[in-house]
Amino acid sequence: MRTLDFVKRNYHWFLAALAGILVLVWYMPAVYLSAMDSDNIQIPMLFHDVVELGHPARDWIWGGHSDIFPDIALVFLLEFILRNRLLSLQIASGIFLAAYVGVLTLLYKRNGGRNAGTFAAAALLFFVLLLRNFGLRGGGREFISISTFVVPMHTSISILSLACFALFQRAALEGGVRSLAGLAALCFITTLSNDLFLIIFTAPVIATLIVARFFYPGRIRRAACLAASITGACAAGHFLAKRLSPFQIDAGAY
Repeated sequence: MRTLDFVKRNYHWFLAALAGILVLVWYMPAVYLSAMDSDNIQIPMLFHDVVELGHPARDWIWGGHSDIFPDIALVFLLEFILRNRLLSLQIASGIFLAAYVGVLTLLYKRNGGRNAGTFAAAALLFFVLLLRNFGLRGGGREFISISTFVVPMHTSISILSLACFALFQRAALEGGVRSLAGLAALCFITTLSNDLFLIIFTAPVIATLIVARFFYPGRIRRAACLAASITGACAAGHFLAKRLSPFQIDAGAY
């Protein structure tokens, strides 16, 4: 009876786990292979050139975003363990899918959502439909596949932006030095990796903080400290990116 009651209470989590396994094992490798090009194969080539052959990283010229964290760090870690370039890239894209669904579910639950397991399964279904592009063929499918989970095409920045927003909510509503310090550290390292973070997180969240400060003055804690922490960390990441990056950063038209 206890086992049956446990299954009844948590059936939605079993559903989400089953959906996740099917998507990660069966669908994500096919998606990744459909979008394999020079934009993402460069990371295992960087690993081979710098780590295995010992050539200096400064010989590499990166584009407008370094993708040090988490794209390059994640693929390098998988390469160290697996010693398989293509498999490392495929697993990294699957990890991004799992992380995306995970952070969405965390935000959903944190903001009062119920049956988080069902929500996670629904989010997985949504991403599968998105990746299939609703039956369309041609350039549209390739664009959707690349823009969604193929490293290093900004998906990780979207995931980290949602994680930063969760920390922002906790720091704004509950206070706490740890949340504030964690938010600043994550903002710094994310901006250091990709300036797109300034557009999809920093600017909107500062605007949100200003509006909330006027309309809900009693609920927001340490608004000025929050704003200073976010803007300071993001500014530091932006201006130190070229200096701290192990390879050359050439923003160019980007």
